[in-house]
Amino acid sequence: AEGAGASAGAAAVSVLPRLARRLKPHQVEGVRFLWTACMGNSRPDSGRRRRRDETEHGAVLAHSMGLGKTLTVIAFLHTALRRANNTAGVPYLHVTAGKAAAPGKRTPPTALVLVPKSVSSQWEQEFAKWLSDQTGQQGAEPLNYFRLDAEGRTAAHRQGRLELLRRWKQEGGVMIIVHDTFRSLLTSRSTCGSQFAAAAAAAGRLPSMAAPA
Repeated sequence: AEGAGASAGAAAVSVLPRLARRLKPHQVEGVRFLWTACMGNSRPDSGRRRRRDETEHGAVLAHSMGLGKTLTVIAFLHTALRRANNTAGVPYLHVTAGKAAAPGKRTPPTALVLVPKSVSSQWEQEFAKWLSDQTGQQGAEPLNYFRLDAEGRTAAHRQGRLELLRRWKQEGGVMIIVHDTFRSLLTSRSTCGSQFAAAAAAAGRLPSMAAPA
C-alpha cells in the first residue's frame, strides 16, 4: 500500500510496514478504496472547485465474513490518523481544499468506531492484536484506542466515562463505542454527553466506521 493516494505536490502516504506485510491484495485494495472515499477532499491536490453534492464523502466496505474487513479498517485508521501528513508535517485531516487549518485549531485527529454491543470487546482486541509487535508494544507510531464501557450508572462510572472522553479528545485516536451508548450520549444533557458531542464533532472530519451487526 505504499504511496496510496499520492500525487504530484503531495507527500506520499504509506501503511505502517508491520501492518502492510499482513495485508492481502484485496485488503490493500480496500485500504486504498477507503482512503480515496474518506480522505480525498483533505488532500492538497483536491483544491479544484467542487459542486455542493461533491462535498460529502464516505464509503461502505462490504465483503464476505472472514476476509479481513476489520484489519482493513484498522490499517486505514492508523494510516489516516498517524501517517497521513503533508510535506510540512500537517495531518491531512487538518487540510481542506489545499489549505491547512491554523495551528491553534489543529486538535489531535480522532475517529469513531460504532459497533454492536456483542462485538465491542472484540474490536478492542483486534486493535491490540494488529497494532502491537511481538513484545506487545506499538513502537514508534502508536495509535490510541479506547473503548467506552456503557456498564454502570453510579457517579464513579459516569466520571470514568467523562475522563475517557476527555482523553480521547485531548490525545486523539480511536473511540470504540456501541450504538445504544452513542445514541444515548448524543441526546444526553449531562456533562458527559456534552463532552462526547464536542469530541464527536471533532471526529466528524473522518467519517465513523460502523460495523454490521
